[in-house]
Order: sequence, then C-alpha cells, then structure tokens
Amino acid sequence: MTCALIIYKLTMATASPLDCFFNRYRAILLSESAPMADSECRLAGPTLIRSTNQGGYPFMKVRIPGTSKSKSVTISRLMYMCSVRQIDLEGDVSHLCHRKQCLNIQHLVLESRAVNNRRQTCYAQGSCTKLHEPFCIFP
Repeated sequence: MTCALIIYKLTMATASPLDCFFNRYRAILLSESAPMADSECRLAGPTLIRSTNQGGYPFMKVRIPGTSKSKSVTISRLMYMCSVRQIDLEGDVSHLCHRKQCLNIQHLVLESRAVNNRRQTCYAQGSCTKLHEPFCIFP
C-alpha cells in the first residue's frame, strides 16, 4: 500500500460524511476525465457522459449526505460543489469555455441565470462580448 493511499484511508476514517462525499466524487470526476491536448479543458470520458439532461449536459445521480433520495446533478455542478466544498449553490454553474463536458475548475464559474444566458451570444459569435465577468475562454 502506498503512502498516499494510507494517508487517504486515515483521512477518510476521521472525515465527516460531507467531506467523504466531496472527496469521493471529486476523485471519480478526475479519474473519469482527461485534459485535452489542444486546450486547457479537462473533458469527461464516456463513463461520465452516458447520461445527459435535456440541455445535453452530462449528469450523475448522487445522494447528498443527510438526505434519503438520490438527486440528478450535472457533472460540472458536482465538480464545482466538490471544489468549493458546498452543497447549496445559488445560481448556474457556467462553462467559460462553452464545452458542456469540461471539468476544469478554472473554466467553471457560479453566476446568475441572466449572465449564463448572455454567454450564449458569445458562443454564437465565437468570441466574448466582454459584457460580463469573468470573460469567456475561447481556444
């Protein structure tokens, strides 16, 4: 057993259920995604994208600690939740790079639905309008 695995197991033995949730799903999302060669995006692999919602965003069913039912959460929102270690997020998790399968936390931002919708203009024209912050990321 490696030192990293021993430390991980010791940490999980004393971690709260919420910490275990964040660590588990972050590990799954990172292990099932890979960096793109030509950009800074980290794209979800086939295991993560087998289920998508009506908007085409990949999602997973997860059970939040302290609840009894599973909930469908987009993988980008789940990655953001695990990174900021917070469950109740107000707003949309937007992809600055406009790639629905990207899990690079530097490409994800929590913002209002109005700002998220404004990004559609940027996507349609292929460049950022700079009418919102942070600015969109285009390759």
